[in-house]
Amino acid sequence: MIREFFAFFFTGYLYSSVFLLPFYSFYFVIDPVRFSPSLMLRFHKWVVVSTIITPLFFTILMFPPGSNKADNFDGQLRSDSYMHVEIKNQVKNQVKKPIKSDYPLKQSGYINTLQSYHQIALGGFYYLIDIITGLIMIGFIIFVIRFSIQQLYLNYIERGSIKKYYYDKHPIIISSQITLPFSAGFRLQKIYLPDGLVPDDSKIILNHELNHFQKNHHYWSILESLIIHIFWFNPVSHLIRKRGILFREMECDTDTIQTIDKYIYSRVLLKTAESMQPSGRLGLMVQQWMQKGVLKKRLENILNGKKAKHRRLISFGFFLVLFFSIGAFVFISLLNDDTLENNLIKKTEIEYASILQTRESIAIKEVPNHLKEILIFNEDTGFYNHEGVSVKALLRALLNNLSGGPLQGGSTISQQLSRILCIQIQERTLSRKFKQVKAAQVLEKHFTKDQILEMYLNSVYLGQGTFGVEMASKKFFNHPASELTIAESAMLIQSLAKPKFNNYLANPRIAKSRTGKLVYRMVDCKLLDKKTAEQSMVKLKIKLGTST
Repeated sequence: MIREFFAFFFTGYLYSSVFLLPFYSFYFVIDPVRFSPSLMLRFHKWVVVSTIITPLFFTILMFPPGSNKADNFDGQLRSDSYMHVEIKNQVKNQVKKPIKSDYPLKQSGYINTLQSYHQIALGGFYYLIDIITGLIMIGFIIFVIRFSIQQLYLNYIERGSIKKYYYDKHPIIISSQITLPFSAGFRLQKIYLPDGLVPDDSKIILNHELNHFQKNHHYWSILESLIIHIFWFNPVSHLIRKRGILFREMECDTDTIQTIDKYIYSRVLLKTAESMQPSGRLGLMVQQWMQKGVLKKRLENILNGKKAKHRRLISFGFFLVLFFSIGAFVFISLLNDDTLENNLIKKTEIEYASILQTRESIAIKEVPNHLKEILIFNEDTGFYNHEGVSVKALLRALLNNLSGGPLQGGSTISQQLSRILCIQIQERTLSRKFKQVKAAQVLEKHFTKDQILEMYLNSVYLGQGTFGVEMASKKFFNHPASELTIAESAMLIQSLAKPKFNNYLANPRIAKSRTGKLVYRMVDCKLLDKKTAEQSMVKLKIKLGTST
């Protein structure tokens, strides 16, 4: 069972790597000097946590606890192993009786079957999992050993120190055994200084290292070290570690120069870079004052950094890569699902047949044109141009939500229909969202636009226990949907967002106001004649409202 768990985990790890790839690209492309170090460090922390959480999330998403997928996987392995043993025995004993199994074997094909693609691939996959698992365990053991050795080395430095005193309640240890200042510790936070430092330089360095303690940088440093030991085979983990070192130093630099002249501070950095060498023994658990690999960026941040004042750029970039990450996962998760399409079509046909038998319905040819036009205008303006998913609508909704406007959704009519007929509403999981996108594309492939409109108009919920425009028209207006006026059609369509709250009987004032605004927008876009629209609203006592 442990073997199967690691197999599932690494599958989830591969999925998460694809999902996070746009985030990593955005993360590595950004020039940290152009933005606030604290903002970049928050983004960095999110990336670190995602590197740990996302593989587990995808593992649980694809192989939820309590499912029988692990048992099936394990059973398949045992079955294949049994087949291997049986084939070998028959070859060895020259048994001429064919084996009864799912594999169509012949006497002359025993060896070829033994080397079949499925068996080799399955065996190779498990061998690879065993090797990687073993190396991960070795990496973790190395991490523990290194951590212990470094702790012993720090104790050795402290015992052989020249001087020890306290600065702001933190132990300061001066030793001739080290060549570069650094800070270390979690519960007992200590700062180590080499012998021979100028007092003024020591004070600057102490202020810098104290900032590391105040911001809990050491905890993140040890977490990143653990990640690069566990996921040693992923170069991205090592790059994230290097970026973390840079961001933490930049944040402390920015805070330190609030009280110290930045040119004096820069000279201290350059002087220590010329005269001192970092210790490779302490790279795991300490914050070193100087690492030459990040010196250039640190000086650029101190002397010439122009900080972007608008954080919306980062937010926009973050949500943009999130969108593309989800799209990548949708593509990969559904790419090889051969049975999903047939199942979706069957489910749609069965559900819609049930609706036609149990509810009042209307044929698309009897639906007033203005009802279809109002529906498309309000819910999916690109209905006749897309194939189930509207990227333009999704981006428009994303930009509107980021800019602080009223919340908008990017679902097309086909996506909404797929949610009603194909996907179980109870499944509030990420996989349901992905299947909804796939289902919308399947509906567009197998049904015409008019068929999709008819199914949608006959199945959508419109409040007060009514499903479909025919039932709703009789409930609210006492006549069939074929006789709906412009105002009545708009009254039904406006309630789609929140049918329980916005329907005509529950909140007539709100329903009339929303109807007036909807019709006004269509008149303003020259899709409805103003005079005709006003006449249709007289009966419901609705005024042609504004879109504001």
